Amino acid sequence: MSPNVLRWFSLVALLWLQSINGTNLSFPAYSSQLKEFLSISQFKLNYLSFASDAGKVLGFISGIAAIHLPLPLVLLAGGSLGFAGYGLQYLCIVKKMFTLSFYQIWGLSFLAGNSICWINTACFIVAINSFPVNRQVAVGITASYQALSGKIYTDIVHTFFYSSQREAASGYLLLCSLVPLACCLVTAPMLMREAKAMSFSSRDVNVGFIFLFVVTIATGIYSVATSLLSVPAVLALVGIVLFLLAPLAIPSGVRLEELMSSTRSQQKVYNLEAPIEEDQKKEEVDEKAIVGVREEVEWTKLWKRLDFWIYFGLYLFGPTVGIVFMNNLGQISESRGCAATSSMVALSSSFGFFGRLLPSLLDYFLSRSGYPWVIEYGDGYPKFVYPETTNPDPDIKSTDPTDEDPDPGTLNFPNIRIRPGCVYVNRYMPSSPVSMAVSLVAMVASFLLLLIDSDIALYVSTGMIDVVSGALTSLSVTMTAELFGTKHFGVNHNIVVGSIPIGSFAFGLFAAKVYRDGASLDGRFDGKCFGMYCFQTTLIFWGMLCSVATVLATVLYLRNRKFYSQMR
Repeated sequence: MSPNVLRWFSLVALLWLQSINGTNLSFPAYSSQLKEFLSISQFKLNYLSFASDAGKVLGFISGIAAIHLPLPLVLLAGGSLGFAGYGLQYLCIVKKMFTLSFYQIWGLSFLAGNSICWINTACFIVAINSFPVNRQVAVGITASYQALSGKIYTDIVHTFFYSSQREAASGYLLLCSLVPLACCLVTAPMLMREAKAMSFSSRDVNVGFIFLFVVTIATGIYSVATSLLSVPAVLALVGIVLFLLAPLAIPSGVRLEELMSSTRSQQKVYNLEAPIEEDQKKEEVDEKAIVGVREEVEWTKLWKRLDFWIYFGLYLFGPTVGIVFMNNLGQISESRGCAATSSMVALSSSFGFFGRLLPSLLDYFLSRSGYPWVIEYGDGYPKFVYPETTNPDPDIKSTDPTDEDPDPGTLNFPNIRIRPGCVYVNRYMPSSPVSMAVSLVAMVASFLLLLIDSDIALYVSTGMIDVVSGALTSLSVTMTAELFGTKHFGVNHNIVVGSIPIGSFAFGLFAAKVYRDGASLDGRFDGKCFGMYCFQTTLIFWGMLCSVATVLATVLYLRNRKFYSQMR
């Protein structure tokens, strides 16, 4: 199998892995039942929610492991950790095979949360290495599928485990333990680690990504439609499975084209083969040539960078708040009298899917509208000139081969997309920090909208928060690579993601306290709170945190504006 076909198979494998890797997204759907199972308070339920996020504190270990171990082994380690974490909880809580203390269950939730990091690390490294030029597109598409996990698990539970709420809760635990491990076993042989040093036809890449965007958007529309409409669970599940299988058409098509091209070449006479081969070489692009990173930073030196701490705070007060909101979505819906909690989770998952996809979608198609620069290879290194002129753009500096850079053909510019014969400079797509700042403003508005006592406001604001949270998650992967490089990406990004458990604990604890105070005002002894005041103060607090994140995103852009404006 050719490397080109293999890397597309790898991308399909990543889609499958990410679509089942968001096991923590299912927590709101069964959190109320879990609270009854264990007879615990809202505070302890919040601690369990925090445990899954706390597992990300040790996520950097998966990054270190990815440097020294084969990626399939890293992947299988993640699946095994999830199997142990959720599986033992299922045997204890549902089957009553043995008894565990609350702290032991917390430890198992921690283990299950850590498993997500291992699978994410393997997926991100494969996506970045397989498509270095289009890494934001590859990472964005694959990451978007993780947001479908809540929808997929909900459809499976509604199909096979929905005779009662109690059985549904047990079904979530069972599925979260078995499905990721099974998928890791199936996809591990399909992963391709090293593809970035190869040369591939950019035409195949363009056609492949356009087809994948069509399939991905159709998947998202189908997911939202089946969440809003009364569609039989079996039909919804079958449709999702078919959409997950559809991307296989890309590597199959590439392989078929290679076979047909090989057959045609054998039928050509020798004197006609040379021009054809020359034309094919002209269409091939060495994707290693352009990698948009500011500098390569080792994870041991990350702590000394001010940009890291600004970025860490941005992630803490921005994307993390969206995750905390998702963790509390079940309780928020219940307190406002919305009985369809699982449907709300499925809808939230679907909107999160579009949010994660949005940055890569805009980046890819806006780059095609950018200004084309013709590449001229003279003196062994590329020069960029305006079309129909020989005057080089003064803002674009070609790499001088006399520099100390070991690879004189590498250009460290963030917004370049290669097409046959030219480079498209993306003048329309805002930089990652600016995109984050704009997204965070929308999140602040969404939290304010949640203060309106209306089911419509609940659905609309939840959808907006999930779209923004998904976009921030996708943008953060790209920005980590831009600011700190790709060589140590697996460790660096997991360190940044380590802000999630900090925020999950602190912001979730604040929400639990406000919820408990609201329950005491009602005079209830079961610990449940009903009414707008249960989360009103919390929503205002979360909105203020997002405002702080907006300021930090702006500061980060101002500090790196020279880097981000090089190609404007």
